[in-house]
Amino acid sequence: MYSYINMTPFLLSIALLFTSCDVKPIPPGRAIYKNLHLENADFQGINLPETDFSGAHLNSANFSNAHIESAYFIKADLTSANLTGVNAQHVNFKEANLTDADLSHGNFQYAYFEKATLTGAKADGANFHGAKGLSIETIANLERAGAFFSNTN
Repeated sequence: MYSYINMTPFLLSIALLFTSCDVKPIPPGRAIYKNLHLENADFQGINLPETDFSGAHLNSANFSNAHIESAYFIKADLTSANLTGVNAQHVNFKEANLTDADLSHGNFQYAYFEKATLTGAKADGANFHGAKGLSIETIANLERAGAFFSNTN
């Protein structure tokens, strides 16, 4: 199955069609990776603000220390993904699957998590200040995993 990628004016699309690809830095602007299979992709330390990963398969992807502010992960599968130290302020994780993801020391301030699955997520030192859409049960589980909260809903 082929997927369309809007990466104008750069042609990074060929590399992104393969599993376990190594993604290189891209120029400023909004990239679209919707519904792609990017299992094990390495986004470590990359700046990807406002990027759209909606519906993407990102199982075991590495987003450690990446800057993904205001990105979209709506219905994305981030099972066992590495988001340690990520800057994910204002990110939309609506209905995303973050089962067994490592969110340790990540910045999730004002992120949106309505109907997101965070079962088994590691969250030591993760900042969820102002995060929205988290259930009381999910907040309690993440606090037990070491996350801290304030002004959440």
